Amino acid sequence: MNDLKILIAENELPCLGLPLVIQIPELNTIELGGVTFRSDPDISVGDTVLLIPIPQTENHFGIIGEIKRINPGKGTIIFVGERRTFLEDLLIAQDKETLIIERTEYLEEAIWDEIKYRFGLIDEEGLLSPDLAMYLAADLVDEDLFFRLVGLYQLHYDQAVEIYSSRTLIEASAIFLAFLVEDTERLSVLKSLDNQVENKLKDNSRKLFLREQLNIIKEELGDEIVHESENVDLSKLPPEVREEVESCLRRLSRLSPETLEHSLLRSYVDFVLRLPFGQLSPINCDLAQVKYQLEKYHLGLAKVKDRVLEFLAVRHLNPQNRGQILALVGPPGVGKTSLARSIAAALEVPFASVALGGVRDEAEIRGHRRTYVGAMPGRIIQAVQSAASMNCLVLLDEIDKIGLDGKGDPASALLEVLDVEQNFAYRDVYLGVPFDLSKIMFIATANSVDMIPDALLDRLDVIEISSYTLLEKIAIANKFIIPRQIKDSGLRVIKPILQKKALIFIIERYTSESGVRGLEREIATLFRKIARRYVESGMQHRVITPALVRKLLGPTKNDPEQRCLEDAVGVAMGLAWTTSGGEMMPIEVSVAKGSGNLTMTGQLGAVMQESAQAAMFYVRAHAKELGINASFYQDIDIHIHIPNGATPKDGPSAGVTILIAMISALAKRKVSADVAMTGEITLRGDILVVGGLKEKILAAIRSGIKTIVVPDANVHELEEIEKELILKPDSEGNKVKIMRAKNVEEVIKIALLTKASRRKSKNVTAESES
Repeated sequence: MNDLKILIAENELPCLGLPLVIQIPELNTIELGGVTFRSDPDISVGDTVLLIPIPQTENHFGIIGEIKRINPGKGTIIFVGERRTFLEDLLIAQDKETLIIERTEYLEEAIWDEIKYRFGLIDEEGLLSPDLAMYLAADLVDEDLFFRLVGLYQLHYDQAVEIYSSRTLIEASAIFLAFLVEDTERLSVLKSLDNQVENKLKDNSRKLFLREQLNIIKEELGDEIVHESENVDLSKLPPEVREEVESCLRRLSRLSPETLEHSLLRSYVDFVLRLPFGQLSPINCDLAQVKYQLEKYHLGLAKVKDRVLEFLAVRHLNPQNRGQILALVGPPGVGKTSLARSIAAALEVPFASVALGGVRDEAEIRGHRRTYVGAMPGRIIQAVQSAASMNCLVLLDEIDKIGLDGKGDPASALLEVLDVEQNFAYRDVYLGVPFDLSKIMFIATANSVDMIPDALLDRLDVIEISSYTLLEKIAIANKFIIPRQIKDSGLRVIKPILQKKALIFIIERYTSESGVRGLEREIATLFRKIARRYVESGMQHRVITPALVRKLLGPTKNDPEQRCLEDAVGVAMGLAWTTSGGEMMPIEVSVAKGSGNLTMTGQLGAVMQESAQAAMFYVRAHAKELGINASFYQDIDIHIHIPNGATPKDGPSAGVTILIAMISALAKRKVSADVAMTGEITLRGDILVVGGLKEKILAAIRSGIKTIVVPDANVHELEEIEKELILKPDSEGNKVKIMRAKNVEEVIKIALLTKASRRKSKNVTAESES
């Protein structure tokens, strides 16, 4: 703005393309948006000037133009505006020392056609000024042409400022069109009144004319209001909502049905009247019946079922208790969404689902402003309307996958929805009136707690749903999946029987998951192939064996042979937790002569790299005890690698595995291939607590591990896990052992073999099922 002179004009109507006579301002300074603007005292003809009209709106704007004439005697300046700009943009351009680039924005064809139509109604005699007629003849209208057209139309100062301060051309054109619509409707009403009065007049008395005109106005408005509201029952609406609806109905009575505002108001009133104000569904508080329903359709999940029964007990004792917000957190496929549906069915309340995965616009939660074309209420209010109940169950699915971009923070918008201290008067932006969400039971689902913002997590009652054990998968398959897939595939005529060995074969060899979604896909594929054989050749497979499973489903996907079954130097088997469940994570360490460099590969995160540094220092501090040359860090290079390098890895629980692999490589001692471990280490060699223990143990069992080493600090969690996991001996009579360790020395005794030992693990091959 260094080359622009500033002129402050008070209550002068801004316009483009027309001479504007401005009194030489007495006001020299004004503060807008924290910035002080001063009028330049030396202004001459031909200067490029930034005209700042006052008073302003929150979007501070100005008109850039040229001084055409100065009349000192009369104290006036003639100014011609050339284009509109925003003061904020000019300040940014000045800070960056860049040119001001004008944005080329064109008016939408539909809005332009409506503007031309409204001008035609206003000027039915065809007496428009030549300039106005020229502008209306244009086919393509940009921002400058639009504001020149606005300048030719007689507007009040406040109306002009409202249009000029609009950030976008479509917003400015919508405001201008609303003024045109209001004027044309007023002219239409006056013309209609004149026609009706002329037909009724029998003399030229002015008093009679006014009386008849007043009677017609009352008659017209009364009929319209009755017509709009005759079928509307407003008695059940809260006072504030009823007042808003009545106001909208009165406005509707004064608008033509062809106008855009009429359509927007009509849609709003219809939506509000369909909301279930005061409608409560009876809740089934029979705890025995609810418990029976949950046990019938879901195995295990004791914590979730207990939590639901506790909620019902509290609701029975205190009906005014506010809605509960549960968060079911667990890997994909463990039945979080289906459990929420079952809870709604057991309570006998309406159910509605809100998919939050990928939502990035805050307006999706809060709703859009009604002034925008295509405005809609937020998803929460839409869900309540579809459920038609004030105490329904609303599922907030995938709450951990809400996105964040320039359109706001949807996660923060959910705070008001889920906060029991304020959601009794929740205000959706589109709705504009308070709505009570406190009686709704919200249930959220997520794969990981880490991805939920802390402020939002604080309002959730988190219930962890862990991975299914082998026995649970077998029970779920026999009770739910197999009967459903037999029905879907049309095999009721055959009634095939899937042997238990065949089912275990599918679970262990064709799926590697925490839930049962992949298992259902494999069983569905198996039954489809059997159905095809039956239709093509009449072949009936009444008993499905493991050999038939291998033949129909093809090569297995998760053979135990894929894991290294030989005791090896520098290779230790770790356990990792992911959002999809537990996984095996082999860690390799190799040493070579060098200068003491430590290299880490495999996309290791900062925490895992720190674990490697801690392991390195522990080995240096205890080299003599471990039988390692004390100066190894000076003449040996160490390389730590974790396979599957395309996947980022991080977390502290790999510390003990990295340490064991490092000791093995430096001391030339083999690590038992039958041992897997997890735990965070300290510089003193202590092993700290880790998370996701059940998923890690299940991953080790699936891979045929015989000994699992876990931190002793997880003892309380381990006791509960061991009750759920019934660890049976394998075909060789060896039972899976879960061993606790307090420090690294205990792990070394379990995992590392002595130098004299040269045994190799027996290769375990899959039992032939043919």
